[in-house]
Amino acid sequence: MTFKTSMIIGVAAAALAGGASAQWGGPGGGPMSGPWGGGPGFQNLMSQGGPQTQGRRTMMTGHGHNMDELDKMFDGRLNFNRDRALRIAREIEASAGESLWKQFGPGSHAPSSRVTPRILSDFDTFQAYAETLKYNAGVLIEALERNPTPPEVYGGRAYVPRGSYGTPYRGGRHPQAPDFGAVDMKALQAYAGMVATCNICHTVYRGWR
Repeated sequence: MTFKTSMIIGVAAAALAGGASAQWGGPGGGPMSGPWGGGPGFQNLMSQGGPQTQGRRTMMTGHGHNMDELDKMFDGRLNFNRDRALRIAREIEASAGESLWKQFGPGSHAPSSRVTPRILSDFDTFQAYAETLKYNAGVLIEALERNPTPPEVYGGRAYVPRGSYGTPYRGGRHPQAPDFGAVDMKALQAYAGMVATCNICHTVYRGWR
């Protein structure tokens, strides 16, 4: 099973259709006013940044590696390791929400940044996406902390990834180990929500180099 989604569902369109933050957008309002935020002050905002850019890139690269590792574990391309998956999910949760959106405020965008002007004219929506990522990471953590039972696996409420360290009834017997590597389906739902959030943010708020 693959969790890389190509398009995001309706919540993205609804959120993006909403109004921009009054602080940064609106006719004649804020330094980002005008098409693509091209009002007076836009060039200053985008050029006076820079100190945060490298750290932000490092953080976002870390997000990408962490998400990719979770994807491979859930998909059976890496052996599933519950402790490792939990560490990754906690890292993502800690760097999402305010820890994420505060990295993208006014004055933080150097010329080399791929961030589009829309992120400031639509900052309320961007904040909501960052908080959604944090929420789903929290749900993922709770789900990964559970050790589903064999009946849950056979009932469709959990599954054992390929490459996990056991099966519910190896040789028809109950596993000797208390944790045989089953994953609650809620973990997959939370992870899919995280992928969708990352994809829509990259589609709308990240431009080409």
